[in-house]
Amino acid sequence: MKTANAALPQEGPIDIVFLSVDHYEPGFNTWKVKEWVEKYPLIARKHPDADGVVPQYTWFYPAEQFKLEQVEILADLSAAGYGEIELHLHHDHDTSETLRARLRKAKDNFSRVGALETVDGAKAFGFAHGNWALDDSVAHTDKRNPCGVTNELIVLREEGCYADFTFPSWGFESQPRQINSIYYATDDPDKPKSYDHGPPVTVGRRATGDLLIFEGPLSINFGKLRHHEFPYYYPLVETGEITDRNPPLPFRVDEWVRAGIHVEGRPSWIFVKTYAHGATDDARSALLGPIWENMHSYLGEKYNDGTKYRLHYVTAREAYNIVKAAEAGKSGNPGQYRDFVIPPYKTSLRNPTDVQSARLSGRDN
Repeated sequence: MKTANAALPQEGPIDIVFLSVDHYEPGFNTWKVKEWVEKYPLIARKHPDADGVVPQYTWFYPAEQFKLEQVEILADLSAAGYGEIELHLHHDHDTSETLRARLRKAKDNFSRVGALETVDGAKAFGFAHGNWALDDSVAHTDKRNPCGVTNELIVLREEGCYADFTFPSWGFESQPRQINSIYYATDDPDKPKSYDHGPPVTVGRRATGDLLIFEGPLSINFGKLRHHEFPYYYPLVETGEITDRNPPLPFRVDEWVRAGIHVEGRPSWIFVKTYAHGATDDARSALLGPIWENMHSYLGEKYNDGTKYRLHYVTAREAYNIVKAAEAGKSGNPGQYRDFVIPPYKTSLRNPTDVQSARLSGRDN
């Protein structure tokens, strides 16, 4: 496998740009969405980063399961300062035309709450593919074809997608050869898995290809032989996934940082992308309880001392903007580039009444 990471720079401060994404699939369980309103602000407000921003969360919500009440709740959490909504999609046996229709319907639905539409009126979205099957990369069976569109990267770009956040997908044939990287993929419309490798985003180099691929960590985590509270033995393949059975313990956080994912030429801006299926019962307690809070306490203690490290909590959109700022040659504090290319979504204009604002301990500090 190809990797674009390198040894961490020796001179500080090193900026840790921390992104939590979720393939968020609550189904008919609206109570699980409401649980975020009750629990997440209580945790997040205690842990502002170097810029005074509380931990941000990005809910990649499935378009094919759209329920207005659920997305309204997430939109209010977004407006209160806790994260943003992006697009998740499970689809099969599609063509480029049927996929395009699905994406347009999704954008119309999500825009009812201000999601996937920026404050200047443009449609934009980050994407995570259901079943890991981006660009028809998962094998077909007699009964299942979990994509069907070999020019999916082109269709996504044309419909306003700024980046894909699906990977890593270790254990599935969709896993790219290129790992621990932020890179550009050029679509071959006649072949699947065109994103398998591509040129890394690089300072001073123009964007290329059809879609930016934003990966999370993939490595061997030697960690501890066994943690007394959890049923996993190490070493394990580290993918950044957060579950109750494999929670975000300190040695895992350190491994994510060691992956060294960055824009080529700007190694002091390290991007960490974790992911979860946060509506499932095997992840909820890790995300909305003491385990999640302990992770943020550790991040603040080790990676936000202001001398060796600075910590920046970002959404998927903000992470992309910081990548583009690095590509454009910007330097200094990456937190100042959260809106560099794509402005905030219209969800930020909502006036939530049932969610405690993050700005009391976050952006207004």
